[in-house]
Amino acid sequence: MDGDDQAVPGAEVNDTVCYGKHFRMPVFVLVAFFLLVIPAAAVMPLWSSDFGGYAHDVAISEDGNTVVVRTSTTLHGFNRNGTLLWRYTEGKGMSAMALSRDGQYIAAAMENRVILLDRNGSRLWNVTNPAYRRHCMPDYVQSLAVSSGGFRVAAGSSDGNVFLIDRDGKIAWEQNKNPGVSQVLINSPGDFVVTRQDSRRIYVFDRFGNVAWWQVLPSSISDLALLRDDSVVAGTSNRELYFYNWTGETVWHNTLGGRVNTLSAAGESGNVVAGASDWKVYAYSKNGTPAWTYEITSDVTDIAVSDDGETIAAGSADSSVYLLTGNGTLLWKFVPRTSISVDYDGTKVAVSGDGRHVAVLARQARASSGRGDTSTLYLFSHDSAEPARQIIPDMPYPVRMEPVTALPALHVTDIFNDWLARVFTSLTNESPQETSGTMINQDLRKTAAPVPMMARMNAQRTAVFDSVSGGIIPSGRLLWKYKGAYMDKLFPVARDRIFLTLTDTTTALNATTGKLLWSAPTGAGTGQGNPAVAGDMVYLTTYYGTLALNASTGERIWVLPAGYPQWREGPVIGNDTVFVYDSETLYAADSGTGILKWRFLGKGGNMQPPVPYNGMVFVPAGTGILSVLDEADGHLVRAMTVGDSRSNAPVIANGMIYSNPDSSTLAAYNISTGDKIWSFTAGHIIGDSPAVTGSMVYFGSDDHLLYAVDAMTGEPRWNFTTQHKVGVTPAVANGVVYTGSLDKNLYALDAASGILLWTLPTGSCIWSTPVIINGVVYFGSSDGYLYAVE
Repeated sequence: MDGDDQAVPGAEVNDTVCYGKHFRMPVFVLVAFFLLVIPAAAVMPLWSSDFGGYAHDVAISEDGNTVVVRTSTTLHGFNRNGTLLWRYTEGKGMSAMALSRDGQYIAAAMENRVILLDRNGSRLWNVTNPAYRRHCMPDYVQSLAVSSGGFRVAAGSSDGNVFLIDRDGKIAWEQNKNPGVSQVLINSPGDFVVTRQDSRRIYVFDRFGNVAWWQVLPSSISDLALLRDDSVVAGTSNRELYFYNWTGETVWHNTLGGRVNTLSAAGESGNVVAGASDWKVYAYSKNGTPAWTYEITSDVTDIAVSDDGETIAAGSADSSVYLLTGNGTLLWKFVPRTSISVDYDGTKVAVSGDGRHVAVLARQARASSGRGDTSTLYLFSHDSAEPARQIIPDMPYPVRMEPVTALPALHVTDIFNDWLARVFTSLTNESPQETSGTMINQDLRKTAAPVPMMARMNAQRTAVFDSVSGGIIPSGRLLWKYKGAYMDKLFPVARDRIFLTLTDTTTALNATTGKLLWSAPTGAGTGQGNPAVAGDMVYLTTYYGTLALNASTGERIWVLPAGYPQWREGPVIGNDTVFVYDSETLYAADSGTGILKWRFLGKGGNMQPPVPYNGMVFVPAGTGILSVLDEADGHLVRAMTVGDSRSNAPVIANGMIYSNPDSSTLAAYNISTGDKIWSFTAGHIIGDSPAVTGSMVYFGSDDHLLYAVDAMTGEPRWNFTTQHKVGVTPAVANGVVYTGSLDKNLYALDAASGILLWTLPTGSCIWSTPVIINGVVYFGSSDGYLYAVE
């Protein structure tokens, strides 16, 4: 909406505003639409504005007169009448945005920098993260908060740095509490900063940057809220709400019916409102007394509350928006106009401090191609409609899986299958990107054995490659490297091919030369997990569900949609079964047909990769709960407690389960009873799952060390010092241990003694677990290259 383009109530129905372009429907379509679809007194936004890309954040001032939206590269500033006042664009992508309560100042982050704009979109200052380039990590700023009047800006970066900036652009203080900062909050005066770090830690800093208090929660923190009196509320993946006063004392905690997705708190009353994965909105008084719950039609993805607590907006995973009163009564529901689409992160909402205006940001993917994301901003008044009216009926979305442990073979609805067929037919008809590997030295290797390959090679995650290494010990000579993007994961290899998942494609390379064999469009968000390979099939997870491709051609064989997934490491292959999972549920599908066999709701949320072993499936989730299922039908055999809810998944070998009872300790548990056999504590956080052989266990730590301990007793055998954190799972083949480090080097060490054999430098951090096939080591670096080393 530009210049003189003035919006009027209901304009989004018959006159879509798209930055200067007007699209009008035929009159007969409008007449039919109003007669058949829109009920009397339907909820109507004051105005709407379309964006030609994916928008990430929306914020509104306390008086509702300033609305700001962030896309990947641009900030857009509107007034309450829908007039686009300004745009601010930079070449670098924007990673965060925050608006002061009065709407006078806007902070934004561009990779390693923070800028401050005034209400007219003019830049006041530009400050670089003081920790930038201290090491090779991509130190981008990923969270911001602005105090009242814009007097102070708090910023947190991916390297764990927290810094406070005065309104004149000077850094007041900085603190580094590794690892990364995922959320920052600041109080109105700007002298109380709260951060979420290491997934489970809360740090609170005073005006001088000193740690006032800190807490470690038993499970991953999903959201934080800060009250006017500097109390802090934390929601977790284990369905818990914790309330701390300004000194860090626990005042109360409550258990919800699902994972806490989002939190908000009323400024005046201090009431707390939470949205959960069980499709409910929960309201609590400041003293922890449950006030009410309200159930919607999908996961609650965002919550916003007015200062007096009397206006509550809830966004959902199916794009709906609900406006509730302070006592939980529904005022209205709104479903944005859309074709059949998948909304990745749900609808974002913001409520003005006075409760009179509600900003809604709806984000969709175009069903015609699976690409070209679109977003629409809507502004509503509090009284936009009579109770419970909606503008467009709900459209078909992926079916939510119910929490059952087993069920017969299941197919999705015909309408959703038809949509998926159209999406992926369009995708596979597109031309692949032309890319090629750079051949440095050519030395033809023999074909690898056709064994299943997945993250850490096998389903037990041991990261031992003796069976596929061909008995050859690599010498450290670079054979070739392939330029891609986000080359910082493990990449499975099967036979003579390497399979990579990038942003929206799956690519196959010749393992000997690095040359491109095929590249198949597989939908936005493909790169969240590694592919798995078995026989002639490649399995991968996307935002659309799980795909099976022909390993030789990239042709799609089947698709299994599965709700709104949060895939992490990729599929796991069992006996004729492919396992995929989201944060709460494990899905087991037939590997040949994609038909769902059974599903299992985990114990405590925060699910990690399942481990098939001897006809059973070990499913880690929650606060150390490990569920053991029958692989054939998914029924629960037993449950035990090992480890915690961190992201390091367990490894099964030697009749034991190797897991983390806390962030810096590795322990071995009896596979039958769950009894702890031994434990070993490193000097800092353990970076990833261990590599386990019959006699030794190898793992890295943030203390810069690679450790080797006895697999049966936990006794230390040796350690090796790198120049930075070792945040990856090592790999073992033919008596050699290979590991990357954040110091940009790949190391090859003698597995028995820890003596350094050779080192290969790269251009950036190495987060990738190496893969060793026939004497060649394959690994990725954050410099954007996949390396093949003899």
